[in-house]
Amino acid sequence: MESYGRKSHDYITEDYLYDGYHISVEEVAFIAVVEVINFNSSIPELCTGFFIHDRWVATAAQCFNAANIKRIFVKVGIIDSTINKNRIPIKRLILSGNYKNDVNYSEYDIALLNVKVPPKLRKKMDVIKLGNIDWELIGSLQCLYFGYGETSHKDRKLHAVPSMMSNELDSCGCLKNPNYTYLCGQTIGKEDKCVKDLGGPLICEGQANLLDGTDPYAALLKKVKRKTTCANGKRR
Repeated sequence: MESYGRKSHDYITEDYLYDGYHISVEEVAFIAVVEVINFNSSIPELCTGFFIHDRWVATAAQCFNAANIKRIFVKVGIIDSTINKNRIPIKRLILSGNYKNDVNYSEYDIALLNVKVPPKLRKKMDVIKLGNIDWELIGSLQCLYFGYGETSHKDRKLHAVPSMMSNELDSCGCLKNPNYTYLCGQTIGKEDKCVKDLGGPLICEGQANLLDGTDPYAALLKKVKRKTTCANGKRR
C-alpha cells in the first residue's frame, strides 16, 4: 500500500470512530477540488477530483446531477476544500454517455473536466496514471482513498483512508456483482460516516482506480480522443 502522509490514527467522537488521517496536498498534488455553483444557492457543492492529464480532471458524474448549474471550477493545491483560492474555471464537462442517477448505473458514474491551468498554478499540480490492475487475477489489494468529505474530523480538509479493495462476487455486500463489474472496499480500522465525499481516486500501487469499476474510464477516454486534440486524455 502507498505510504502517503503519516501513520493513521483513530479519531473518536461521540457519534463514531474514524481510522484515517489528514494529508498534505503537496504529497498528492494530483488531487483537486471540484466546485459546482448553482443558480439557486450561494453555497457551492464540493467534490473531489484528480488530474489524469495536465488538462483533464476525473471526478464523479453525480456531482453534476443538479439541473441549474451556473459555473464549475477546479481548485488546485488546496488542503481545505472550503478555501476560496486557486480557482480555475473549466472549459468543458463530459459525462459518461451511459450515466444515470440510478444505483444500477453506478459503474458509469464518471465525468471529465477540461481545464487550462495557469502557469503560476502548474507547480501546485501533478498527474497520476490510470490503473490497469487485473483485479480478477489479484482478487484483493490494500489501497488508499483520498477525499475532502465530512468525517469525524468535522472539517472538509484533504484526508486519506486505508481500504481493502476487491471485485470478488461477494465484495459489495448487498450490491450484486455477478460480472465482476464493481470494485468495492472496506475501510481498514474503525467504521465511519463519510458524507459529501464524491469523485476522489482510489490509489492502488501508485495508480488511480475507480471505486465502482474500470471499464467506464476506457469508454470515456475514447470519447475524449475522438472529440479533442488531447491525445487520449491520460498521461503515461
